[in-house]
Amino acid sequence: MTDALPSFISYLTHKKLITSDIEESFDTRFRIQKYVFLAKFYGLDMHYAYSLYVRGPYSPELTQAYYKITEDKAIPDKPVLSESFKSEEFLKLVEGRDNEWLEIAATMMKLENLYGRQHGSTSLISKTHRVKYGFEYNFVADVFDNLKKMGLLSETRIDTA
Repeated sequence: MTDALPSFISYLTHKKLITSDIEESFDTRFRIQKYVFLAKFYGLDMHYAYSLYVRGPYSPELTQAYYKITEDKAIPDKPVLSESFKSEEFLKLVEGRDNEWLEIAATMMKLENLYGRQHGSTSLISKTHRVKYGFEYNFVADVFDNLKKMGLLSETRIDTA
């Protein structure tokens, strides 16, 4: 378990990105998975290994760690995070986003990490849409545009719907 996780959970609670019922709420646990994954792109890498799962990137190790934290009641009242964490930029990315947006964004970031530009004209949007086939193509494209504007993607958009 990383020392940063309890403080990050405290930070998420203070910023009202999650509720404090971490053990009881699937929604909270889902959001923690995606926020921890996305935070590494803003300088807060807690070194959890993720694989693609039904609802996007998932880390069993992270799940175990936050259950242990809540069991031990180890969430500090005041978060203390690394100075390298660009918290304001992170907030700009995630504030006001619903679970579907977080799922697509995290999946897209994971796919770019796995495949990069390796497939040339096959776009990241199309790859993500194939993996997350239950989502509208235009929604996936909009998430791509959001991530691109935030400087998180290196791939040029090539529509191949």
